[in-house]
Amino acid sequence: MAIEDISRLQKLVYADYGDHYQRGNVIKIDEPPGKKFLNDMNELLLPYLSTRPAPSKMIDVGCGTGHLLYWAQRKFKCECTGVDLSAAQIEAAGKVVPDAALHLGDAYEYLRDHPNTFDLILCFDLIEHIPGDDNLLDFVVAARNSLTSGGSFICRTPNGASLLASYSRYLDLTHQRVFTSQSIIQLLRVAGFSEMELIPIRVSSRSGKLRRIVEDLVHKGVYKLAGRNPETIFTSNVVAAASRE
Repeated sequence: MAIEDISRLQKLVYADYGDHYQRGNVIKIDEPPGKKFLNDMNELLLPYLSTRPAPSKMIDVGCGTGHLLYWAQRKFKCECTGVDLSAAQIEAAGKVVPDAALHLGDAYEYLRDHPNTFDLILCFDLIEHIPGDDNLLDFVVAARNSLTSGGSFICRTPNGASLLASYSRYLDLTHQRVFTSQSIIQLLRVAGFSEMELIPIRVSSRSGKLRRIVEDLVHKGVYKLAGRNPETIFTSNVVAAASRE
């Protein structure tokens, strides 16, 4: 996705993105993440990453306020890079992870210009923003090419199978689409990835685990009534991982 592909409305929204993000969150965007976020990332990512060599170089594309970079630095002691289109987000990230390499700009262009570089690419809450099918494919292919052999790409995006899918789709004026567990794997496959898998979204708190049980039961009931049984992932987001051969 090149900057010129973004509409005037999107450019204005991205310029205001720091304030937009702050309005939707109780946390302060220019402070390190709290214990709950760190524990949730441990639950989500470590079961997958623990089976692979620890990354020496990683990048968070669409890094936002740097919370994932903060987590990764402490887990892997790796060289961390972040890139984001929002100047306000990059400014906030600079306070959260001052020793990370942060770049204001287009993630696609950055990945395209850094082939065979990263052992791990984290791509949380970004691909739903990319306008146009061809731009989306180009971005995912660039991510694949930016990985070293055996490197991993992990993405999180709104889940179209959730009853909250419409809310997730229209929560943000820059959102272009949502995915399901099937379509995200479909995208990764046509982009040339291998060893694709879905990562279950786990939570660390007991209240969160109870809420997840109730959420699954409600969704399974609705899907059964609608005669649509194949779907099994109903969380508001879906997370997928893939590797480069």
